[in-house]
Amino acid sequence: MIRKGYEMKKLVLGILVAAQALAVSPAFAGAKGRQNTAALLTGAAVYSWVRNGQRPSEGRRNTAVATTAGAAYAWYNYNNAKKAQRRKERARTAYYRNEAARNKRLANYYKSRAARTARSRSTRSTRYARR
Repeated sequence: MIRKGYEMKKLVLGILVAAQALAVSPAFAGAKGRQNTAALLTGAAVYSWVRNGQRPSEGRRNTAVATTAGAAYAWYNYNNAKKAQRRKERARTAYYRNEAARNKRLANYYKSRAARTARSRSTRSTRYARR
């Protein structure tokens, strides 16, 4: 015989678990972490489909479909994260490549400016020298 208090605890626990599942914050993972998640979900999906053939049941098939959908979505997120990572790397290398060229131009400018200043001082001193 099941007590009423046990049923209530079970209901409250179920509500808490459902609330926790719905209130999960997004994970800020890199491309490598997303790849690991996608591989894990793919393995779970394959396992659920293989196990489904041994003992067919409606609940197991739904689990297999859900894990397959989750794996597909995980691979989609991994590909997007990988593209974003490549884009950031290209932007970073372009920035530093342009920065190096800018520094080289500035160095050449200041070298030529110093040379112009030195020339003008030398000509000024000879031009206005007492004779």
